[in-house]
Amino acid sequence: MSAFNAVAFQSARRGAFGADLRCHASLGSTQDSAREALRAGAGHGSVVLADEQSAGRGRWGRGWQAAPGAGLLFTVVLDAPPAAVQATLPVALGLASVLALRGLGLSEAALKWPNDLWWHERKAGGLLVEQAGTCFLAGCGVNISQGETDWPDGLRGQAVSLRQAGVKASREAVLAALLGTWEQVLAAWSRAGLAAYAAELESMDALLGRDCRVSLGKETLRGRVLGVAMDGSLRLALPGGEECRLAAAQAMDLRPA
Repeated sequence: MSAFNAVAFQSARRGAFGADLRCHASLGSTQDSAREALRAGAGHGSVVLADEQSAGRGRWGRGWQAAPGAGLLFTVVLDAPPAAVQATLPVALGLASVLALRGLGLSEAALKWPNDLWWHERKAGGLLVEQAGTCFLAGCGVNISQGETDWPDGLRGQAVSLRQAGVKASREAVLAALLGTWEQVLAAWSRAGLAAYAAELESMDALLGRDCRVSLGKETLRGRVLGVAMDGSLRLALPGGEECRLAAAQAMDLRPA
C-alpha cells in the first residue's frame, strides 16, 4: 500500500476545500474521525482521509469494503447550508461527484438516486451525509485501483473501479477533482437549490425512464422512474398511472426491476 501523497494533492487542489487535510493510514471511519475533528475545531472544507477503514459505512449502516490504498475514502466538514436546500444536499453532492468523474474521463458516470455513483450498472462510489450539530459531514468512497479478482463474491460484477473503467487518475488527482467540483456546485446550489443543475441532474440520472423496484422495508413498490424532483425526492409512476414521491430516508433499496 502506498500512502496518500498530501503534497501532490495540495499541488492539484483547485479551491479551499482540502486546505486542511488530515491524512491517516487507518481509521475506523472517516465520518467518526471527522466528527471528532469538528469538535476539536475543524472548519468548513476540512477533510479527513484514510488509506484504510475498519468500520466504513454507507446508508442504512451498510459496510464499505476497500483494500488498503485501493479506494479513496474521505469525509468533508460542511457548514450548514440554507434551511430551504438542506434536504437536497446528498443529491447535490452526488451530482457534483458525477460531474467530477466525467471530467476525469469517466464519460458515462451516472447518479443512481440518491447517493450511488454508477458506471455501466456497477457501483463506482457512494456518499453518506450525516448532520453533526449545526454542521454536516459528507463522506465519500470511490473505488480507484481494484481489479475484477479483488472484489469479494458479494461485490463481483456489482462494483467497479476507475481503473477497470479505463480511468488511470491517482487518488490525489481524484480527490482534487471531487473537492473542486463539490465546492463549485455547492456555491450555486446554496443559492438556487437543485434547480441550478436541473438539466445536468436529468441527463446524469442512471434510472430515468426505467422500470424499478423500491424496497421500503416491509413494502416494495414497483414503477417507472420519472426523475428526481427539485426537493430531492424520487418521482415514481406506479402501475395504475398515479405518481408518488419517495424521500431518500424511505428507500432502503432501489434497483431496476
